Amino acid sequence: MKEYDIIVIGTGGGTKLVTPPSKIGYKIAVIEKENPGGTCLNRGCIPSKMLIYPAEILSLTKHSEKFQISFPKKPEVDFKTLIERISKTVDDESASILPAYDKNPNITYISGTASFISDKVITVNGEQLTAERIFIASGARPAIPDIPGLAGTPFMTSRETLRRTDLPKSMIVIGGGFIALELGFAYSSFGSEVTFLVRNRMLKNEDKDIVDEFERIFTKEHNVLLHTNIHKIEYNKNLFYIEAISQGKTILLQSEALLVATGIRPNTDLLNLQNTNIQTDKNGYIVVNEYLETTSPGVYALGDITGKYFYRHSVNFEGEFLFRTLYQEKKELLSNILQSHMQCLHIPKSPK
Repeated sequence: MKEYDIIVIGTGGGTKLVTPPSKIGYKIAVIEKENPGGTCLNRGCIPSKMLIYPAEILSLTKHSEKFQISFPKKPEVDFKTLIERISKTVDDESASILPAYDKNPNITYISGTASFISDKVITVNGEQLTAERIFIASGARPAIPDIPGLAGTPFMTSRETLRRTDLPKSMIVIGGGFIALELGFAYSSFGSEVTFLVRNRMLKNEDKDIVDEFERIFTKEHNVLLHTNIHKIEYNKNLFYIEAISQGKTILLQSEALLVATGIRPNTDLLNLQNTNIQTDKNGYIVVNEYLETTSPGVYALGDITGKYFYRHSVNFEGEFLFRTLYQEKKELLSNILQSHMQCLHIPKSPK
């Protein structure tokens, strides 16, 4: 069995517990089952914002005449080249991480899926590892709803949507959260005919006045069906057919592409936590205390897998907090974190 000072599972926000402690002499094993960089770099914040920015520029041209700016013809996007540029930028950045680790004698990078044998023993690629402290930062993935007929069809999640190189003529988006709205907006701006199917309301977890105003503005520019429940989905001859109940009426829709963005689920099911004392909540997220320590002493969790804040800047803060309090200073309480999305700012209430 190989022993380390630190084991980090995940190379997204978990990187805050890799290079900094290695520079002060700690031996670290970092485990990653996909491309280095985590969700944000490979299939989240970075590529989505690179897609949304040109989409926003195109959307602004719709109202440019208000400012005495006109275009001889409607601006067009070279969608294939745009996606290829985004993907190359992301892939190049991801590929730059491993060489940096290889140059550091205190870091051992392991490509594979981590699985717990016991609280402090992990197996990966048939090899057992242990460490004084283990940090779980293995994130989350799209949750797929149990809709009759959906399984087996070529629907997209955010992952596929960010890599698709052909622009569909039409697309249905199932969901009303950040991911659904951002990616649906982008495809709509580029020229797809997009319809949003929202089970309840958009941004349902935000304050009502924000939701009301967002819906008022967004629905002026986009086809949105609120309070819509999907009964079944069929895929035939390269088209999706959807039967749903919207506002009490049965509707039938069809589209060339389908994006399912109805939430995420934690990757805890891949870790075999049943072999440990690490507890999860009813949704599978790891339970942590105010110091981000799990119910197993010496094992910590941060980022999406804790179900608290689903933003890269928040897991960066958590990683920096853990490094500072565990390896630089004495423990201190984790404070509230500023959250932002789609130009709407949400600030948690002060504990005072």
